[in-house]
Order: sequence, then structure tokens, then C-alpha cells
Amino acid sequence: MENRARTNEKISRSTERRGFPGGLSLCAVSCLVLFGAVLTRNTIQAQTAEVSQVKAAYLYNFAKFVEWPPDAFHSADDPAIICVIGDDRTSAALERAIVGKKANGRRIEAMNPRSANEFRTCNVLFIGFTDKGRILPILHSLAGSRVLTVGQADLFLSLGGMVNLLQKDGTVTLEIDPKTTDSAGLKVSSRLLVVARVVTNERAVEGP
Repeated sequence: MENRARTNEKISRSTERRGFPGGLSLCAVSCLVLFGAVLTRNTIQAQTAEVSQVKAAYLYNFAKFVEWPPDAFHSADDPAIICVIGDDRTSAALERAIVGKKANGRRIEAMNPRSANEFRTCNVLFIGFTDKGRILPILHSLAGSRVLTVGQADLFLSLGGMVNLLQKDGTVTLEIDPKTTDSAGLKVSSRLLVVARVVTNERAVEGP
């Protein structure tokens, strides 16, 4: 028992060095983008981890495993900005998770935008609303932008969103529509696509 405890402590320290929130369960951490052996096809088991922490870890890793075109930043010193609206718990978890973190050499900043102009300053925008009436105007305001839009509603991708973190029965399922990311000039790493439900023409195709 003592040896097992020491092993778990070492794994926990290792995952923190890789940039994941310390409160995540080992199962949740192993499924996040470095995707260890506990991966259960397309879902992150969230029974022992706060779902908000899992979502925050996803958002941080999107900044690491999505490539933006050069015109998305003014200079090499610009931060990667992750924004959250409509979900205070995920916003708070994100702020804790990104302290001292970088993605592809850029420092990470969290923001809570309040207007369409501010939406367009984000690199990643997590839309926590689940009703069409709130989601659609935000997506429309981002037309032609380089913003990776992330939601958590059943209808998010069908409305034109790019990535969906769908929560059901204690799991968070990653869904990606590569057509919308491609049209914005964003390149999604295969490390994300391999564990996602890839949605094409509103039909979900299971990954390997």
C-alpha cells in the first residue's frame, strides 16, 4: 500500500509538470491529449474529478494542440487567450489551471469577454450557454474570425460551432467538426482527432 501511494504521488507530480490541473483524477488526466492507457474510446471519465476542471484542462490543451495561422497574432510575444462565457465554474477552474503555463511558447491568458468585439480577441472561446438563442448570435459575430469556438450543448456543432464538450452520465465527450476548423484556417492536431467523435455533415463518425 505504501509503495502504491508513492507511485501515485510520482504520477500526480508528473501530470502537473505536463500542465494539467492538480485536482484532476489520474483517469481524467491520462485521457487529456497526451492520452494514456486509460482512454476509453471517446470519453473522459469524470466520476472523481470536477467536470469544470476537465473542461478547463481541455481548453488549455486546445491552445497547445491547435495551430493558428500567423495573422491570428500580432507578434510572437502575443499571448494565447482562452475565453469563457456562460460558465463561471469552468472559468474559475481555467484561471487556476493556466497559472504559469505556456502553449507553443506563448503565455496563456484567461478572459471573460462581454461583447462581440471582445469575442474576436480570443483564440479559444468556450460558450457555456446551452440554448440556441444565446449561442447563435455569438457564432454569427465570429464569422470569418480565427477563433476556435467550443461549446457544451447537443446542438452546438449543428449551429456552426467547431468543438463540443458534451457532458453526459459523468463523462465529457469530445466532438470536433473539422470542416468548420479548416474553414477558419485552424489546424487541429491528430492527437485531438484520434480521441474525438469527428462530426461531418452533422453525422458523428467514431474514432478508432
